[in-house]
Amino acid sequence: MTRRRIITLISWLITAVALYLVFSDLDWSTLLKHIWDINLSWVLVTMLLGTTSYFLRAARWVILFPERSLTLVNSYRVLILGFFMNNVLPARAGELVRAHFGSKISGKSRALVLATIASERLIDALTISLFFLVIARGLGDSSLSDNLTLVCLGFFCAGIGALALLRARSFAHRKFTILVNKFPRKELRYLSERFFHFLDGLAPLVDLSILPKLIAWSLLIWTVELSSYKTIALAYGVDLSWEVSVLFFVVANFASLIPAAPGGIGVIEAFGTLALVSTGLLEKEQALSIALTMHLVQYIVVGIPGAAFLITWRKAIKDIEVESSQEIA
Repeated sequence: MTRRRIITLISWLITAVALYLVFSDLDWSTLLKHIWDINLSWVLVTMLLGTTSYFLRAARWVILFPERSLTLVNSYRVLILGFFMNNVLPARAGELVRAHFGSKISGKSRALVLATIASERLIDALTISLFFLVIARGLGDSSLSDNLTLVCLGFFCAGIGALALLRARSFAHRKFTILVNKFPRKELRYLSERFFHFLDGLAPLVDLSILPKLIAWSLLIWTVELSSYKTIALAYGVDLSWEVSVLFFVVANFASLIPAAPGGIGVIEAFGTLALVSTGLLEKEQALSIALTMHLVQYIVVGIPGAAFLITWRKAIKDIEVESSQEIA
């Protein structure tokens, strides 16, 4: 059995376990009653907030590119396609799709584009961690809170590591140059170039002229995203406090990082339901209906434009290349 098949098998096993845990010991009639009584107006508000958050992400991604080589429209197209493919492909492979099209459209190397995505992910993780530690730490089950705290601290350590790597960039560049000159192999030179292109993509994290903008955009993005978790609960007549809403959205977002089936099927429902039930405010069926609907809304918000772009990608890429050449001219 190949490594790829083993990884796929493990991801689906994780999903199967999560689905079993979330749907076992469930009163289906109560669940269906909650879903039947949903207020669709609040669902539409949630969808609007979700769509807004992706436009804001696209605007932030533009900032991460050198010389603003990616337009807002193109940024949104590629970003949505990447998120859509994350819902289709295992192991968050949509990031690689996004890097490929981002490189094609911006004219930058794939390594650099992938680094901008890594920067984005790190900033997001740190922002979400900050929301949890400042607002929701201690809510729900103590073991859940402690585990989330460890995850948050892990991302802060990753952030410190990235900053340390960037600080040592000049030193690393000199050493790599000496090594390449001493052993002038094509493969070594290729790896060296890709590595430093990747570091160039991380550079905004230490650029004081850009970093404040990234922080402001990230806080705005995740405040909008947080609001959507509150409004989806209102669709079921549940007015969650901001603290509980933070716990719900932090758990759901961290759960999406678990290497399960594409789109986090099962794990987001399982952990989102666990977070809400652990507060003692909701029964399992009501919590699950909220988690299920939130996940469905995210699929719709990303799926409709993502699928449309995927279907028309050949024409879109050609149009984008023409636009880019006109801008350069």
